[in-house]
Amino acid sequence: MRRSSSTVSVLHPVRKRLVPTDGTVANPYLELTIQSLPSDRVSNLYWSWSRAIFGRYDLLHLHWPDELAHASGRLQRWSKRFCLALLIFRIRATRVRVVRTVHNLEPHESTSGVSAALVGMLGAETSHWVVLNEVTPTPDRTRTTLIPHGHYRGWYRADPRSPQSGRLIVFGLIREYKGIDDFVRVFGSMPGKFSLCVAGRADDPQLAESVREAARGDNRVDLQTRFVPDAELAGMIMDAELVVLPYRQLHNSGAALLALSLGRPVVCPSSPTTERLASEFGNQWIITYESPLDPSKLADAVRRAQDGSLAGNSEPDLSARDWPKLGEALAAVYERVARCDSSHV
Repeated sequence: MRRSSSTVSVLHPVRKRLVPTDGTVANPYLELTIQSLPSDRVSNLYWSWSRAIFGRYDLLHLHWPDELAHASGRLQRWSKRFCLALLIFRIRATRVRVVRTVHNLEPHESTSGVSAALVGMLGAETSHWVVLNEVTPTPDRTRTTLIPHGHYRGWYRADPRSPQSGRLIVFGLIREYKGIDDFVRVFGSMPGKFSLCVAGRADDPQLAESVREAARGDNRVDLQTRFVPDAELAGMIMDAELVVLPYRQLHNSGAALLALSLGRPVVCPSSPTTERLASEFGNQWIITYESPLDPSKLADAVRRAQDGSLAGNSEPDLSARDWPKLGEALAAVYERVARCDSSHV
C-alpha cells in the first residue's frame, strides 16, 4: 500500500480546499494540521468516499468519526451507511491503519442504531490514538500520543486595536452543550456598562430561538447568529475585552486557542483541562470559575481580565503550540504506525 519508501500516504477527512475570496474554510484546525506535516515524510490526500473505499493510501486519520455517518435526509443517511460499511470492509481487507485524534469525550453528532454500530466498528479498527491533553482517556495508553492543539496565529488576522471596555464575546457554532442561551440570561442580570456579542450560527432552529428569547429586551446584546467569515470573526474578537466559553461540558477547545492567538483572555468553567491551560498560560489569560456561572462570577472574571491587561500582559506564550513541531510529532506517529506489521500499534 505504500506509495514510496520515503513517505507515508495519509487520507484526511477533509475535502480539497477551494479557497474562497475571504480565505474562510470549514475547519482551520484540520487545514493547519495538514499544512504542518513535512512533505518529505508525509503525502497528504484529501477526502472523497471513492478515494476512501478504492484509493491507495497507507493511513486513514480520523477526527470526528461520527460525522461520517451523519446526514439529515433518510436517503443520504442510508447512502452514508452503505459507504461506511464498504470503508470498514476495505480497512479490514487491506489492513489500512487508522489513526484517530480524540477531540471530545462525547461525540458532537448523536448516532444510534445502524449508524452507531458502524461508527463503533470503525473505531475498533483504530491502530493509534492522538490526544490533545493528558487527561483524555483512550482504550490503550501504550498506543496513545499527546500532541497539543496548535495556535491560530497567522491564520486569523486583524489589525491591532484596543478592546472596547466591558465588551464580551461568545463565538462559534451554537450547540446545546455550550450553554449559550443560559449565558445570555446570566449576562442580562449583570449590571453595569457591559456589552455582549454572540457570533455564530445555530443549526437547530429551536436553540437559535432560545438564544434570541434570552436576549430579547437587552439592547446591550448584539446577536450575529449566522456564519461569520474568518476575517470578520477575528475583528469581532479583537473588539472584545474578554472571550467567554460558558460550556456545560468543556474538554478541548479550539475557541480558547483562537482567543489566545488574538491576545484576548478567556473565561471558562473549571475542569481538569482548563486548569491545565491556566497553568500553561497563566491565570490572567485563562480565568476559570466553578459552575454554574452567575452575574457575580462573570463580573469578577471581567475585573481579573482588566487587571491582567493593566499589568501589561500583551500576549500569551504560545511557542509550545507552534505548528511545525506539532507536524513533526504527528509525522512520527504516522511513520511508527505504518511500519508496524501487526494490525494494531
